[in-house]
Amino acid sequence: MTRREREKQLQRKKMISVISVIIIILLIFGAVFFKNNSRTILKDMGLRSGFEYDKDKYPKVNELVTSYLTALSSKDQAALQSMVADPSQFSDMTVYNSRAKVITGYSDTVCYTLPGIGKEDMICYAVSNLTLADIESKPLDLMMFYIIKNDDGDYVIDNSEYSDELKSYIDEANSSDDIQGLFTMVEEDNKKCLSEDEAFRNFYNAISGGSGN
Repeated sequence: MTRREREKQLQRKKMISVISVIIIILLIFGAVFFKNNSRTILKDMGLRSGFEYDKDKYPKVNELVTSYLTALSSKDQAALQSMVADPSQFSDMTVYNSRAKVITGYSDTVCYTLPGIGKEDMICYAVSNLTLADIESKPLDLMMFYIIKNDDGDYVIDNSEYSDELKSYIDEANSSDDIQGLFTMVEEDNKKCLSEDEAFRNFYNAISGGSGN
């Protein structure tokens, strides 16, 4: 990868979203989103190289992710602990209670999945419409999950410390044309959101200290 390509990829990561800024600065939690004016229908980007995602292929994965996002927005500690490999992440709900004051709901979740490094593992990129406090528009959010099966054979979100091998694998997946297509879509519509939605732009400027233009 050339220096210019690395810089471009880094810039994309920086643009992943306004919500990332919120979470990093205020809540220390990751999120990605962009805005559309109404109920959003995602279009496949037509990019197929290396990794290729499946869209809503696994109903149980969709159910897990949707339930997890619902539990996040409703601050349901017991539910969150039941859906992850390491329940101790949610022993202290302070961060998540604060987060739910900003992101109050998710809807219309679409799951894009790639195979993981284990036989039944998956990387899931979940795209949802967000409901934000005091913001009328419904921007999109993109979150990445690594999905595994527990001892009971149920899908759970692997929130444990990733091995170097898995980190490298996820980085490679993130750099694939399919997933970069999603990031590009997010980036472009994020810019559109800032230019068209004054309330959202004011919100962005308030938490980032930027101009948001």
